[in-house]
Amino acid sequence: GRISAWNKSGERQTGYRPADVLGRTMNVFYFPDEAVQGRALQQVDLARRDGWHIDEGWRRRKDGSRYWCQSLVSALEEKTGEIIGFSVVLRDVTEKKTSGDEIRRLLTTDQLTGVLNRARFFELGEAEISRWKRFGQPLSALMLAGIRDILVISTPQDLP
Repeated sequence: GRISAWNKSGERQTGYRPADVLGRTMNVFYFPDEAVQGRALQQVDLARRDGWHIDEGWRRRKDGSRYWCQSLVSALEEKTGEIIGFSVVLRDVTEKKTSGDEIRRLLTTDQLTGVLNRARFFELGEAEISRWKRFGQPLSALMLAGIRDILVISTPQDLP
């Protein structure tokens, strides 16, 4: 699970030089509060089992900046089937992630109030009902409807 080789592409994307990463795990790319112990090894284990594993999430560049990263871990096999290592490809997909998040927000919220729209409300409600049916745990639902802001429109004759 430790990095044994590093190329110019990885250096360009992350800012880390080979000396910064060689011998370390992929946790070097996570922010300290997000680096889960064993996360890098878990990705390697999944790639060992399935041949490959894809993970997406926020990663850290050497300068401390964040980027949304898609990492592909692939098992490298000999012709005998013996796994001799792993290849990791890191892709910066920040723009795609940001665009997707913005589209999701526009599709699920009311532009004026910022609250969830009717379709998203019922989508979440159906998911909770399915979870209730599956696990048999108590379920409570509460819907509050009201006016958050009041808009007062007056005409010149209303003014003193």
